[in-house]
Amino acid sequence: MIFRKYSPMGDLQELASQMCESVSAATGHITAIADRDGIIALHGAPRKELLDKPNSPELEKMMEQRKNYLYQAGENPIPASRGEEKYHLGAASPILSQGDLMGSVLLLLGENEFAQLGAGKVLFNTSIGPGFDSAALEKWLDLPGTRFFCDTRAAAGPVAENFFARENVRCANVSAGRTKQAFVLLSKKVLDNLRTALGE
Repeated sequence: MIFRKYSPMGDLQELASQMCESVSAATGHITAIADRDGIIALHGAPRKELLDKPNSPELEKMMEQRKNYLYQAGENPIPASRGEEKYHLGAASPILSQGDLMGSVLLLLGENEFAQLGAGKVLFNTSIGPGFDSAALEKWLDLPGTRFFCDTRAAAGPVAENFFARENVRCANVSAGRTKQAFVLLSKKVLDNLRTALGE
C-alpha cells in the first residue's frame, strides 16, 4: 500500500489539465500546474519528463513567498522540478484559495521552445512585455530566415544594446493598443462605470 500526502489540487487534476491546455494555446508556451509537492498537470511537453515530478527547492521557496515571478535574462534559471535542468521557469504565479497556498501556475520557457519553432519563421509580439526568454529570442534570431516584429521595445524584454539594429528585427515603437477606437471605447467604459457608481 502506498500513501501519498493529500493534495486539494489533486482533486482538480482534470480541471488543471484543461487550464494548462488553454493557457498553452493562448501563450504558445509549455504550461504546468503544480501543487505544493509536484507537477500535477502539463501541456506542451512530454508528460514523462515533468508530470508527477517533485517541485524544485527553488520553486517551493518561491511558492511559499506567494509572489509572482518573471524570469529576466542574466538571472540564474530556476528549474521547475527536482533533478530536471531541461525546463526552467519563465513565469510563475501562486494559486491561492481563501488565503491558503494551493500551488502555482507555471510557464516554462527557454531555448527548447525556440528550437521547436526552428528557422524560417516570423514571430510577432504586441503584448506589453516579453512572453519568452529574451536571451533565447536573440539566439533564435541567428537562425536563417527568422524575423521578429514588435510594437514597442518593451515587448522584446532585456536584450542586447544593438538588438533593434538587427536586419531581421522590426519595431515601430508605437503601441498597437493606442488607437482612436481604443481610447473612445475606454473613455466610454470609464464614464459608464462612474454613472453606475453614482447611481445615475
